[in-house]
This record gives sequence, C-alpha cells and structure tokens, in this order.
Amino acid sequence: MALGSGTMEAVDEPGPGFGNRVNGLVFRSLGIPTGARITESFVEFQSQSSREGPVTLSFFGERAPAPATFSAANGPNNRTRTAASVDWRPPLLTPSEFHRTPDLSTAVQEVVDMAGWTAASGLSVIFDGTTANADGERRDFSTADTAPAGTRSARLTVTYATGPRRRH
Repeated sequence: MALGSGTMEAVDEPGPGFGNRVNGLVFRSLGIPTGARITESFVEFQSQSSREGPVTLSFFGERAPAPATFSAANGPNNRTRTAASVDWRPPLLTPSEFHRTPDLSTAVQEVVDMAGWTAASGLSVIFDGTTANADGERRDFSTADTAPAGTRSARLTVTYATGPRRRH
C-alpha cells in the first residue's frame, strides 16, 4: 500500500521487491450505535485500471473500535483482523466505473460487537489478494479525494437495525 497515493493496487506487482499487497481504508465516526445489528455493508471503489487474469480479494475488518491512521510503521499488514472475512472475485474492471464488494456485514458486525464500540467509532477495512498467475494480475482502485467533492473516494455503506433481537 502506498500511503496517501490515492490509488490501491490490489493483488501483486511483478518484479523484485514487489509481491502481494495488503491494503486498508479507515472510515471515521460512522454513527452506528452500540448493539446495532448490521444487515448489510459494502465498499464501493472507482476502478482505475485492471490487468487481465483472475484475482481473489479477501476483506476483513480491523479488530479495533477506534482504528489508528495507517502509517509506514503501522500499516494494514500489522493490524489484527476479524475472524470473519469475505472473498470477492472482481471481474475485469472498466476504468472510472464504481464496483461494489460483496456483503461485508459479518466482519463489520464482529467489530461493532466489540467492547468499546460507540456511535463515534470508526472502522478499518483491510484487504489482500491472490492470483493463480505470476503475470501481475491486479485491480487498481481510487481511494482518496483526488477529484472534486471526493467523487473518486472509496465509499463505505452500512445498513443496520436497532432494538431487541427477534428469536425464531
């Protein structure tokens, strides 16, 4: 992950000194109350480019109700991940189109259920990937406000319910 670059290169980069990428996004002050039941959650990315070939991206939450900002010394590969994860096999992407991950609610629920979670808490989403080929297959996504009004930023959507849980 290149900090502050505005681009995430998912999976790998061929050549010496490169390899599998571990990426992360931090979303602050989500407004999700303590005890909420997560019914749906996904991240939308705007694609920048795509190299042909199959890739599998694995998404996790960070097990922290107040995630720190990523840094060179404390990047996403150094964070404790949720036990819950979700795999995504994105198609070959068309640049500038938005693409949605599968439902990440199991990983998000694991974080929301942690002691210390409040409506002011944030969420860190971590993902890495694999490919069956060594040809540098990857998917590149815009992640930062590099365009007017944040139109290219990665976006987290979380839908939740409150109140007593029904038993069936």
